[in-house]
Amino acid sequence: MGQAKERMIEIEEEKFNKKLAQYLGISYDEFCELEYTMDTETCNDDDYLYQNGIKTD
Repeated sequence: MGQAKERMIEIEEEKFNKKLAQYLGISYDEFCELEYTMDTETCNDDDYLYQNGIKTD
């Protein structure tokens, strides 16, 4: 993957994380300190997202 593409992914990930922090009611800095995993579940073989969850450690 090229550097430009990697940077673009980093920027999009940061935007997503800032929105998620706002939704959770915490600052972006607090969010960055969390250790978490994103769980994604799909049904059938259609690849549509039916459930998404976040688990903190």
